[in-house]
Amino acid sequence: MLFRSVEPAIVHSRLRFTTSLSDAVSGVGLVVESVTEDAATKRDLFTQLDALVPPPAILASNTSALPIAEFSGGTTHRERLIIAHFLQPAHALPVLEVVRGPETSDATDTAMCAIWTALGRRPLRMRRDEPGFLINRLQHALRSEEHTSEFQSRQYLVCRLLL
Repeated sequence: MLFRSVEPAIVHSRLRFTTSLSDAVSGVGLVVESVTEDAATKRDLFTQLDALVPPPAILASNTSALPIAEFSGGTTHRERLIIAHFLQPAHALPVLEVVRGPETSDATDTAMCAIWTALGRRPLRMRRDEPGFLINRLQHALRSEEHTSEFQSRQYLVCRLLL
């Protein structure tokens, strides 16, 4: 279940607003960034997060295509970096890709998948950081066949697998 019935006042009471990154991440166990798809921007943010958020907190990116190596350069605790890429529309598709980098620890990978599963998501776990991850690669493969007679049945099969 992606959405639970919660009173708006309860949700509102849980929100905090700040313009300070250090205040925003104080005491957290998980950070999921969704800044622009620019390696330099992500690298700058993860460098700051690595300094502000002590291990074992997980630092996750919602990147749709950038490999971890392109934005992890300024971090010292790369074992806790991971990708958690939501499929769109995220409110309707419970699936997300969990992609580990070359230095991501097993503990980070396991914890990340457990968190999303507990929240009603279905993590697609990738053991390696490959270009395009899984879903983008499937989309490109399907697009290359979209004019074949088997396209509709394969498209349906992929949709059924994801849901």
